[in-house]
Parts: sequence; C-alpha cells; structure tokens
Amino acid sequence: HFLGSRLPDADGAFRHRTTPFLDCFENGGVVLLDEVDACDENVLLAINNGIANGTLPVPGRDDKPFATKHPDFRLIAAANTFGTGPSAIYVGRNQLDAAFLDRFEFIEVDYDRKLEQSLTGDCRELRERWWSIRDKANKAGLRRVVSTRSLLRAVTKHKELGYSVDDCVKGLVASWTVDERKTVEVI
Repeated sequence: HFLGSRLPDADGAFRHRTTPFLDCFENGGVVLLDEVDACDENVLLAINNGIANGTLPVPGRDDKPFATKHPDFRLIAAANTFGTGPSAIYVGRNQLDAAFLDRFEFIEVDYDRKLEQSLTGDCRELRERWWSIRDKANKAGLRRVVSTRSLLRAVTKHKELGYSVDDCVKGLVASWTVDERKTVEVI
C-alpha cells in the first residue's frame, strides 16, 4: 500500500491509486519517514530499491509499472535509535538493514530548548523544572524520557486546568521508582 493500490472506480474498472510517497518520488518533494525504526522491513526494502537504483516497481500500475525518481525527491528518515535495534528505552524498535542505513547521513537531534521556551511561553518555572529533571535523568543514565510532548501536556494542565507546578512534576514522575525520583530530586 506504500506504493499505491489497485482499487475499483465508480465504473467497476480497477485502477492504480497513488500515494503521497509515490507522488513525491516521481514529481519531486520531501517525504519524512517518521519512526522509521518501527517500520515494516518489506516497506523499507521497497524504498531502498528506489533510493538506491532510481526506479521502483509499482505493482498494479499496468500503464507505468516502474516509477523513476525525480531529481528533487528528498527522503528524510527519523528514528528514536540509530537503526541498530532496540535500546533500553525504545525496546519495540527494529534493527534496520545496513544497506538501507548506508543511504542516509546521520544527524543527532536532541530536545530544542529554544523551541520549548517558545512553545511554553510564560510557564518559566514549569519549563525550568522539566529541564532540570531531564538533565539529572540523563546524567544519571535513567531509562526515562522527559520529552517536549510531556512538557506541553504539563503546560496545558497548569494553564488550563489549574494544576500547580509541583502537581505537574508529580505527574511526570508518577511511574518512576523512589530511587529514580531521589536522583532527579523529586520526592
């Protein structure tokens, strides 16, 4: 289905229906494969064929069974790991084929504090508590994620539902062990 499907039209004739990926591949554009380390290996094999050789077989498209890569096609793959398999935190991830990984330049991206500051506005105390917990958790090697997503949920609770900063922090660490809470100084 990543390369399209052969489906019936109103007249009952089966015709190929394209996809955003195939459209960008043939006509130019940017595709982001988010969470690529959780992707089905058969999908990645099909994609690898196209980015490696410049052509993709398109099953079910009888009039044009091969797609040619446009010079302005760009593929970005984002993952929580480096594609070498599960980590202590991201245990449900797949090891990616070395031939697929070799097609990409790796750029490590961490949480962006300027972006978080912009998104959280006047919630300075809450934001700085989050950053402190994140820094301490990372320094101690805790297997915990202190994400922008969780910070934004906390901002909503704080601003719209009246939660105190302490209550928001307690919500973040509610599932953490006592030792983990002590490590980040939230008891």
